[in-house]
Amino acid sequence: MQKSDIVTVSLKELYEKNPETGSFHDGCLIATNHNIYKQDSLQKDNPMTLFYYPCRINAIAAVVCEKGKVLFTSNLKRYVLQENTLILNMANTIVKVDEIEDSILHILAFDENFLKDIHIDIQNLVPQFLHILENPCITLLPEETADLQQIFRLIEEESRNLSGKAYEKEILHGYISVVLYKICAVLKRVKQMQETASVGTVKNRGDEYFRNFMIHLQQHYCEERSLGYYASLLHITPKYLTMLIKQVSGRSAAEWIDDFVILE
Repeated sequence: MQKSDIVTVSLKELYEKNPETGSFHDGCLIATNHNIYKQDSLQKDNPMTLFYYPCRINAIAAVVCEKGKVLFTSNLKRYVLQENTLILNMANTIVKVDEIEDSILHILAFDENFLKDIHIDIQNLVPQFLHILENPCITLLPEETADLQQIFRLIEEESRNLSGKAYEKEILHGYISVVLYKICAVLKRVKQMQETASVGTVKNRGDEYFRNFMIHLQQHYCEERSLGYYASLLHITPKYLTMLIKQVSGRSAAEWIDDFVILE
């Protein structure tokens, strides 16, 4: 693999890289990676080798760090996943692991077709997920960490014994629904804290436009690369959009578009 390549990885490929670390059922991967060291992660059979170069994950993933630290880049921005931290990875996000220490990571990932089969109120949950595009790393309360670790372990244990059983698919869907609602409860708590902290302050128009611009860009950059297109979605002129994005991020809107195009 060349360093400039961006490979799209499926959940099945991740599972087949090291099936001993978890289980895979009909578009859903459940795994726990124990004691991952930077030097060990370069071993051929370790799935982490895939992420030492820019890699597009064709799935929605939730990762809870129980121990250690992982430094990674997600869509050009650097983050730290550490103890008591949850990361949410949306489908087709480009990820690269920069550094990893002795870690224990609980991983739950599923493709979009799997999500469509789960009977939950997606429209009600979407608002909770939107703000993670700005920062996919969320600091958990101790009780939230313990709660998520417990349900992740339960799903992992149950999933190893589901194959061939009656209502296999329905049971797994039920567990995933529980996890999604628990994660949304965490996101709602974080959102409420942010809103409480901002009471009495004037909302920054530039920050709001930047947030919405990045949401639209992540959704449409493969098909639309025109500054005018994104300005029209925000109901402002391209010139005004460029000025606002520059003020907030220090870079122009065109530069952000170019960076996403380069990744593609």
